[in-house]
Amino acid sequence: MGRMLIQIGGHTDNLPHSAASGSLFASNWELSAARAVKVVHYCESALGIDPKRMSALGYAEHQTTASNITPKGRARNRRVAIVVVQP
Repeated sequence: MGRMLIQIGGHTDNLPHSAASGSLFASNWELSAARAVKVVHYCESALGIDPKRMSALGYAEHQTTASNITPKGRARNRRVAIVVVQP
């Protein structure tokens, strides 16, 4: 992969999260960022990828790939996307 950079983006559905409701995360922003960070840690520890080449991004519910109206659509929106980019 040479010196290519890796962007790891966490995504969520549109269902709200809050500490008051018992969630570990204050909002979908924190949840999506935590998903991305977990993948960065895995790529570093298990795959040996230099962490200087990776970035973790949290998109919350703002970049959907499916409708949030149905459970199936919400499930598709709960994901982590990995994008390899040329510097």
